[in-house]
Amino acid sequence: MSTTATTPMAIETHDRRVIEMHPAVAAALDSGADLIMVSRPVCVQCKSTERAAEKKGLTITKVNAEDYPDMGEWVGNLTGVMAVPLVLNAHSPISEHWTGFRPDMLDYVAEQIKNTAA
Repeated sequence: MSTTATTPMAIETHDRRVIEMHPAVAAALDSGADLIMVSRPVCVQCKSTERAAEKKGLTITKVNAEDYPDMGEWVGNLTGVMAVPLVLNAHSPISEHWTGFRPDMLDYVAEQIKNTAA
């Protein structure tokens, strides 16, 4: 039996470069969640993001950055800073991503989903 490797999609960086999607993040996109969050177990902003997203009815798939030795470098290349949480809007992951606790962005994604469903 043969398996076909899939190439992760590309993602736009903070400075408009395009880099390859991290394989763990690309796999998480298949989860059907509204948000993908690259986080660490001990991260106050990650926990705040998760709680606020759940209150807004958004689903999250978490990717533990500590499970992937290259994740810090990838996040740094993508955002310009090596910080978590890195959150991707799973409905538009190529261009909509941010770091830190951003209630405004969670509101935006929740509104986007609401308008799409209407």
